[in-house]
Amino acid sequence: MKQRNVIRFILILIVLLAACSNENNQLAEENEIEDSATENQLENNENKEVNNSENNEINEIAENNYEEETFQLVDMNAELLPNNIQEVMDFPVGKFEGESFSEDNKAFMEEVDALPSLHEEASEEELENYIYQVVSLYAANYPDPRQLINRWEQLSFGTPEVEEDSRYEMKENLNVEILLDSSGSMSEEIDGTPKMDIAKEAITEFVEELPEEANVSLRVYGHIGESQEVSCERVDRVYDLQPYEEEAFGETLEEFFPNGWTPIAKAVEDTHEDYQDLSGEENTNLIYLVSDGIETCGGDPVKAAEELGQSEIMPIVNIIGFDVPSDEQQQLKDMASAAEGVYAVADDQDQLKEELSRGNEMASAWLQWKGEMGTEISVTRGEQANEIIEERNSWRKKIQDERISGSEIMSYLKSGEKLTEEQRKKAYDMVNDRYRAIYDMGEEVYGLLYDDNKENHSKMREQMEELYEEQETD
Repeated sequence: MKQRNVIRFILILIVLLAACSNENNQLAEENEIEDSATENQLENNENKEVNNSENNEINEIAENNYEEETFQLVDMNAELLPNNIQEVMDFPVGKFEGESFSEDNKAFMEEVDALPSLHEEASEEELENYIYQVVSLYAANYPDPRQLINRWEQLSFGTPEVEEDSRYEMKENLNVEILLDSSGSMSEEIDGTPKMDIAKEAITEFVEELPEEANVSLRVYGHIGESQEVSCERVDRVYDLQPYEEEAFGETLEEFFPNGWTPIAKAVEDTHEDYQDLSGEENTNLIYLVSDGIETCGGDPVKAAEELGQSEIMPIVNIIGFDVPSDEQQQLKDMASAAEGVYAVADDQDQLKEELSRGNEMASAWLQWKGEMGTEISVTRGEQANEIIEERNSWRKKIQDERISGSEIMSYLKSGEKLTEEQRKKAYDMVNDRYRAIYDMGEEVYGLLYDDNKENHSKMREQMEELYEEQETD
């Protein structure tokens, strides 16, 4: 009996243990499931955080790209559609002036490719601003018709035609001052020859042809390059005002080389100071400035030129832009206008010599007057007429170049989906209106010059100034 009870107890214990084991296994499985679910949840949360972070990054990049590609308005410092000749002159010359827009011109293509897209709902103001930025890339460097009159006046030196301007009257003394740019860029080459060597040779030929009785001086700037501060403060008269002496002048030219910055304003100011005792009443003061670039020392060369031109020195000023990029010529032009002088472009050795030789013609007229030979040197009406025709043709060609570039670029922007077809048409109309206005103004101005070629220069200048200020487009 006892034995049976023992066996029954053992069986019950086994059953209980088995039940407990099953329970524990079930709990373990449940715990394992819960742990797994927790891990999955954590992993999902981590993934969500990563995804959110990546999405934020993508959105941020997209926003930045959108900001970069969104069209931005710029200050329009000139009129896209000019109302008079002065506004044509005031429009900034394009970096790619005179160049063709094609795959071969990679730099031009890259500039156009960098232009942003114009959104479809752009206003008329935004479209005009956009076209202004496009035209600014290739806008032409139109010749200034007033410079023709200035040049004719100089070449009519000493004749009755310019008797109203005392600068061009014959005086007892002839003084010639040359201001030469010797900044670092003058070491660049034209057809394998450094620009400085070309300039030195041209200047030597110029002074060799001056009358023995004339005085000549040479002033250089940019020849010191220790630092910008030092370079901008050094302008030296390396050959003092005196009759030309071949050996001494030649030695002087060997003393300086292209080196530093370009303090044009200081060079003009120093010239003004040195000429204080050389009144225009008794002296013909002829000043040539040869530069291959603009002021880089923070000065105001236009103001300096204006003060020089209005002084009692009464200088005859000639400014020669020697191999100057088209988009950097405006400052030199403004200097010539401020001094009531002449601006000329010389892209190579022959052109530089030609521009300097005009001074020799004036000097020859002075020498003949001095010797009482009674011969008058003046530009004939026929020569003036030819110059008018040549410059008018140049004006027309520049309009045609602008028109072609504008048409090709607008089509290219449309094909790249930066402009809609409607915007392209409007843009084409805008640039076409610009070119028509410039063409009409040019025809009127050069027509006036041609018709009034028999008038005296002062009368022509008076009529020209009226056109510059009052001419309006239809």
